[in-house]
Amino acid sequence: MTERDALPAGAARVSWAGESLVLLPERAVWWPKRSTVFAADLHLGKDSSFRARAIPIPVGTAEHDLDRLDGVLATTAATRLVVLGDFFHDAAGRSDALSRRLDAWRDRNARLDLVVIRGNHDAWAGDVPPGWGATVLDGPVRDGSFALVHDAADADGEVAFVLSGHVHPGVRLRGAGASVVLPCFHAGTGGAVLPAFGSFTGLHVVRPRRRDEIHVVADGSVVRVP
Repeated sequence: MTERDALPAGAARVSWAGESLVLLPERAVWWPKRSTVFAADLHLGKDSSFRARAIPIPVGTAEHDLDRLDGVLATTAATRLVVLGDFFHDAAGRSDALSRRLDAWRDRNARLDLVVIRGNHDAWAGDVPPGWGATVLDGPVRDGSFALVHDAADADGEVAFVLSGHVHPGVRLRGAGASVVLPCFHAGTGGAVLPAFGSFTGLHVVRPRRRDEIHVVADGSVVRVP
């Protein structure tokens, strides 16, 4: 898929820092120019971590999220995946079963250039296995027009447009006597915060400023809202 190709179903095109990007309903960003997908806050193993603490959480979250990730990579034909922090949730969730599933995922995507920007959870969860051949870095990391980091607060002083995660942003929409909180891409003049890719992560309600750009993810589509 190139910049001139038709958008994937439910996606939205944006221009950040003069670059054409595609916001995907799977809660990831596609950068056609660099054949790159950005995703933040996978938190793989969070369900296993809860079960290890005797909290009854259904199995299957990691498989579901890896399937979604495979779908993104197939749709975009990306050659590079950049994870903006918190690949794993914590050390307790890195079970043998999860390790086998992740090794199988990496084998399926052996040619994928994998870059992981460390997040706060990675400090105690540990890095991806060294045998994966991934590049693991502390942010901020400059990448063309962007500065890549997990927490935008750690990019103070950056002059590049900052792409980050960490917050798990959501926005509250109201209407007809009801309200709902939806995951969103939250962009301002200095950067953008990606929604959490992981499906078992929760949301933090953000308060956009007047000129901020908000795209919510709902019903398989990315939609800009006032």
